Amino acid sequence: MTTPHLDARIKERKARRKRVAIGTAIIVAIVIVTIAVVLNLAGRWGVPGFSFRNEYGSTCTNDLTGYVCDPITQENVTAVAGTDLPPEAELLGGHYTESGKWSMSARFRLPKSVAKDTVKQLKEDFGGCVEHAPSTLKTEPGLSRFCVMTDENAPEKQSPDKAWTVTTARAESGDTIIQLDVSER
Repeated sequence: MTTPHLDARIKERKARRKRVAIGTAIIVAIVIVTIAVVLNLAGRWGVPGFSFRNEYGSTCTNDLTGYVCDPITQENVTAVAGTDLPPEAELLGGHYTESGKWSMSARFRLPKSVAKDTVKQLKEDFGGCVEHAPSTLKTEPGLSRFCVMTDENAPEKQSPDKAWTVTTARAESGDTIIQLDVSER
């Protein structure tokens, strides 16, 4: 049998333990939510090593001097290059780098059905073929019929702040491969 005074102290200790446990749980929850928010926003804030999605849906990762988007979306390529590619164009790979100045490289495969019209549109957007111009596609096996468009033949509608090399080539399958390399001057 306990005394009434002792029963009150035991009740008070249990209530205090409960308050401490609830207070600790609230503090831990606040810390976890704060950390989650900071980690989620760190990429957008430019914290090195953290990722974010840009306005075109590409996944980008910050580094010390800027960020790299790899892989990029077709929407990102369209916005940066300033040309529209048909929905049938298959993005094979590419990346976008921003560190003071930006650069983008992307490779597409076009089926025969849309290749002719797309190449014609690219020539309107980027100028005609330049003889003996270098291109990374020229080192790829199984490609022929190269057309390299460079900023040397810049049409009036292209920004003078961009440098580019756009290469088209015919694959053995009959599909057309497009390599877009665009950068800021």
